[in-house]
Amino acid sequence: MVPASSVSAWVCLYERPSSPAPGRADALVLTRSGRLSSAQVSALVASLDAAPKGAMRCVSNAHTVTDVRFAYPSGPDVEVRIGVDNCRNASNGSRDANATAVSVPVPPDAAQRGPAPSPSP
Repeated sequence: MVPASSVSAWVCLYERPSSPAPGRADALVLTRSGRLSSAQVSALVASLDAAPKGAMRCVSNAHTVTDVRFAYPSGPDVEVRIGVDNCRNASNGSRDANATAVSVPVPPDAAQRGPAPSPSP
């Protein structure tokens, strides 16, 4: 799913607001982001590559989703979207995997974006 030669990775965590705007029940809001350490990148690549192929069948969408962009010394970046609750799927756009055993690390320098906002009346 992810080539092993990644030199860095950036994580963005999106969560569903507790009180979404009308008509936006599935909208996700960026709540945290940051760069993974080298050890975290290696562990996440190994975990994603070991995940079984195929998508889970889910009753509902994930309320929390992580996008991870892996960078390489040459060639294009690889982006993987991972559901971290409810529906634990991972996809790089070409391959889907069951991510129930994948743990997405919190970047050591993660910038907290604050709680997901509530809509204005």
